[in-house]
Order: sequence, then C-alpha cells, then structure tokens
Amino acid sequence: MSGSHSYQFYSSGRTTPQSEQQSEQPTADSSPIKHQINNEFTAVKVPATELRKTGRKKWRVTGLGPCLFNIFSTTFWGHLHGVFKSIQSPGMCASESAYAQAINTAIQGVASELIPKFQFVLGKEHKDANATTNTVTDAFMYESNVDMSSSRTQWDKAALWVEFKRDSSHYGFKDDVDDGWVSQTKSSRDVRGQLAGYASETFIAQHRKHLFSLFLGPDGVRFFKWERTYVVVSRAFDLAKEGKYLIEFLYRFCTLKDGDRGKDDTVTPATEEEIALAKEFLKPWIRPMDKDQRAVVKIRVPHDTGYREVIAGPAIVTPRSITGRATLGLPVYDLRTKTVMFLKDSWRDSNLPQDVRNVPTLVCGGVLLGQQTTSHTYIKKDWNFGAHPTMISARLHQRTLTKEVGQPLTRFKSSKQLTRVVYEAFLGHEDAFTKCGFLHRDVSGGNILIVYDKKTPVDIYDGGGRGLLNDWDMAIPIANLAKARQAERTGTWQFMSIELLRDNEKT
Repeated sequence: MSGSHSYQFYSSGRTTPQSEQQSEQPTADSSPIKHQINNEFTAVKVPATELRKTGRKKWRVTGLGPCLFNIFSTTFWGHLHGVFKSIQSPGMCASESAYAQAINTAIQGVASELIPKFQFVLGKEHKDANATTNTVTDAFMYESNVDMSSSRTQWDKAALWVEFKRDSSHYGFKDDVDDGWVSQTKSSRDVRGQLAGYASETFIAQHRKHLFSLFLGPDGVRFFKWERTYVVVSRAFDLAKEGKYLIEFLYRFCTLKDGDRGKDDTVTPATEEEIALAKEFLKPWIRPMDKDQRAVVKIRVPHDTGYREVIAGPAIVTPRSITGRATLGLPVYDLRTKTVMFLKDSWRDSNLPQDVRNVPTLVCGGVLLGQQTTSHTYIKKDWNFGAHPTMISARLHQRTLTKEVGQPLTRFKSSKQLTRVVYEAFLGHEDAFTKCGFLHRDVSGGNILIVYDKKTPVDIYDGGGRGLLNDWDMAIPIANLAKARQAERTGTWQFMSIELLRDNEKT
C-alpha cells in the first residue's frame, strides 16, 4: 500500500480521526492528504498504515472462510450453471429439432453473458445449406458482426458448429471401454463420418490451425478439437446434471483470442485496394459465379528472419482430408515484387527434411512460427483409450512461395502437349534422382503442372508451355528408403506400388 491512496468513508456525524486534525502535512509513512469540505458522503483520505491496523481488527469479526471454490463460484456467479437443468435428455424429446430448439432457447436467454460478441443460430431448420456442397449442421456460432440475413449457413465464417443426435444408436464412442472406445457399429461409424465431414468442410472454407466443435448425442455432450494429425475427444457428460461444463466451455471459447480458437493469425482480410489488385492480376483464377470460393485475403510468408505479404484469391488445389499434409495451392500477387507467383501452404510431417525443393523456382518460404499440431502429446495420457500409433505423427505448418504459377494437367490443349509435358516432368524427376539423390515418392497427375512463361516459346502446334513436377514434400534421400518417415500411409493409390497396396502394414 506504500505510496498509494487508500480511502475510508465517514458520514458527517462522525468525528474525523485525530491524526488528520493535527496537520495537513503528510507524514513519512502516509500518503499526501488534502482537507475537503465535509458533507454526508465526503470521502476523507486516511493513511494506509491506519487502515491496515483497523483492517486487521475487523477481520476477526467480519471474515468468512475458507470457502471451497466450487461453492464460491456456484454462489456468486453460478446462476448460469443451471441454464440447462430443465432440458430433457435427447431420447425424451419429440425430435432432434425439438432438442436443438430447447438448447437454443436456453442459450439465447443468457447470450449476452454467456457468449459475448458471438451469436448462436440453428442451421438445419432453415434449409439454406451451402449451395455447392449442400452441407449443413444443426447449429453454428458466428461472431456478432456476421450478417445472417442472406444465409444462416456460412462455413467460411463459422467459429464453432454443433451437431445434435437423439437416436440411442448414434453415440459414436463408448467411454470406460479400454479396448473398444471407438464404437464399430454402423451407426457409430456413420456419426463419426458425419462429424469428420463437417470438420473437413470448415477447414476447406477457412484458413485454420485447428478447430473446436460440439456433439450433443444420446450419451451426453462431447467437446472435439480437430488438428491435421489427430482429433481429441472429451468424455461425454450429462447436460442436465453437469451443464456447467458446457457453460464454462462456451464462455471460455468466446473470450479466447482468434488464434487460440483456431484461426490462422497470419492470414487477414484484404482491404478494398488489395481486393482490386486481386481482381486485376488474379483474374484468370477468379470465378465470379462461384459463391463458395475462398475470399481474397492477405497472407504472410516466411522470408529470411521475417515475413513478406501476398494477396491470395481462390485456391486451385484444395485438400479434402482433414489429416495429412492438407496441401493448399494458391495463385498470389506478391506485394514486394508486384508480380504473380504461386503459394503452396501445407502441414509438413516433422520427420521429413525441409530442403527438398528441386523443380519449382523458390522465392521464399519456411515453417510458420508457433503453428504446429499438439494432439500427439496426449497419446500416452492415462485417459486415452483411442489411437496408440507405433509411430507418432506431428505436423508443422509451412508455406513456400515459387515463381511459377502452373495450370493443372487436365487443362492440356492437345494430346501432343500432354505427352510432352509429362515427359518433361519425368526428366525433372530423373535429375533429382541422379544429381541430388532424392526420390519424389508422390508422382501423380495432380502434381504435374503446365507452366506458360518466358522460358517456353509459344508452340502453335501443340499448345506450348512446359512440364513441371511439383509437390516435393514426400521426397526423401535414396539412402533412407528402407526407413518409414511417417506414421500413416500417404499417396495417391492409383500411383502407389503394388507391394504397398498388398501389404497394409507398410508405410
């Protein structure tokens, strides 16, 4: 308290302490004091030492404790804990929509306290699913500034989604079953597939590091955290009896920073000026009629010890799976050089080398600071009855900016061009193998691009362009071929060796 002002209130009928009547000059152990005109509610400043002395005496007759934390929280801010007590179990509700509506009504009643700066909306009841994917879940949470007038289903803006199930067979997991926590009934597999589909839809529509979601099933409420390696699933709890856990989750979720909620904080919305640049320079890749393509954004790419910024429009390569490399390919406008380049965004396995960039012309790139998966750290926890892989997978988020912006092989102009482009890509692989000692290991039609640039003269007979073998993330030195580098099998099955396809244990 030394050096700070302390206040004690006295009414006008009370005598001012003697120590204050003697002098207006502050003593060595007091704070500066000024005389004020007393009235009924005058605040008179008192030295901190006197307050401490008085306070010690008062504790003996006024202090109540120690109060257990759960009792303290329930007593003083636990009015929210009972929000879900009156809600019937899913099986007792007439339908899933009735159960969802009951949850929605309860949340809306305390929305300003429970989910500040967010809005909770039902999805399925409005039949306005995404036009392209026709995918919609039962409920969404959006930031409060998101406009819902056009559609309540906006995967590109969803901060959180919720799925409800009332059928007793749609549980998905069996808690406390050591050797069968992941239920293998058909309905359970269908439920997990549905949840994974929604998670995939969110990752496709947004630039994300991870994702949280909620599942309110017949056995209770579960929390999910999805990453590019694993998904962490909580135990189920009874909503009516233990609704405080959902209350705590929702409130904490809404008060987290964007990055902690899973947003990629190296990606920001583009300004009007930047959008105009994208429309001018990225026009060949922008599809005005496609309402579901990613919005124009500004992305930071590792460069030396810092970053450089590029403007990105629609992706020309989009991952469909949640786990794995999740490679995203984007034509971008580089703000530094004022030229169009190609950005590759992927989650590299931490076991793979970083310096395999043989064919495309590298501009800059690297791993994004602080963006790595963490789910693998929970594999050996006592509560984990799920996956226990022999080789643990962990992934790092990386970006690579290259000069060449290629066209997919499917856009070949003639059979002659197709044959030549594939041959040129194979020549690139031969050079990597013989000169650098690396094997690509993921050659497929999707990784061969047609590049039109100044290095290739226009050929009016076959369409011109040159072949480029892209996507070298899976490449390894020839000396390491006998050792598996990743925990899971990856690759395009049509291009995998017969030996791998025959032996399920090989990776």
